[in-house]
Amino acid sequence: MSGYTMPQTFGDLLDLLANDPSPLAVDHAEQIRDAILTVGRTTPDGLIDHGDVRALLRRRHGHLPAPERIGPTYVAMRREGLIRFDQWTTSTDHEGGNAGKPERRDRLTGDRP
Repeated sequence: MSGYTMPQTFGDLLDLLANDPSPLAVDHAEQIRDAILTVGRTTPDGLIDHGDVRALLRRRHGHLPAPERIGPTYVAMRREGLIRFDQWTTSTDHEGGNAGKPERRDRLTGDRP
């Protein structure tokens, strides 16, 4: 394939997923990004619990849209400076099979609208 470079690291793969230009991928990324910002804006300290984001996405869409895009969306938002890592916690996401696993918590950065 001309012009294609195989991802060399896991970070490269996350970047590839986060920057997928296909219309469906862009739509999913926007849905996920909006849910992350919504959760952060509804907590007094801007704390973003990833389980709350997944629950909000399920409520809004009836399912979890593009679960493989959730991690890359967080990574992209951290790189953009919109959110920052806050602490590790334990997931309570039984529906997604993540309950009991370590999970990041992020926080909105700067002024929140």
